Amino acid sequence: MLDREDNKDKSYDFKNEWEYKLKQHYKSAVVDKGLMLKFESFKLPRFVSEYIVSTFIDQHGLKDGLVKVEEFLSKHYPKPNSTDLLHYRIQTEGSISIIDNFKVSVHIERHGNERFTKSTFRLT
Repeated sequence: MLDREDNKDKSYDFKNEWEYKLKQHYKSAVVDKGLMLKFESFKLPRFVSEYIVSTFIDQHGLKDGLVKVEEFLSKHYPKPNSTDLLHYRIQTEGSISIIDNFKVSVHIERHGNERFTKSTFRLT
């Protein structure tokens, strides 16, 4: 039984060494996908949440980084029903930065006339 525990520790060290080497060579392209499950409720595109989480964890460490990610997302990614809070923040702070989704669609008619439509979200 002691041998099994030793083997678990060796595989765990191997995993950490492997992750370290990947991080060393590929830097921010390596992301712990398990951490992303915690932030799925924000419904951000996966690559955006991966970038935010990996940036904060690299800067602040795992424990503090996760706290910072939650603070950042709650401040900069508003929920749809929080328009009053956004109005208040704009009035008190003058301007705010938010993360939001936008979509662009292109519609080209067959008769040679081109019509472009886009929908965006802007705060000024």
